[in-house]
Amino acid sequence: MIIQQNSYRPKVFMVWGGVLISSHGKTTLRFVEPGAKINSNYYINNILKSFLRRDVPRLF
Repeated sequence: MIIQQNSYRPKVFMVWGGVLISSHGKTTLRFVEPGAKINSNYYINNILKSFLRRDVPRLF
């Protein structure tokens, strides 16, 4: 009997999710671009602004 084993590295990804849950739903997950350098500018422009623009009006 031959057992074949596949070894591979799982893909790595980073995701942001808020812990806010309201009666209107929960925050949307936001995936960080592969290889992105997470600094204050990236966070504000790609995570926070999207959260404020899309989730806040829907949840409140």
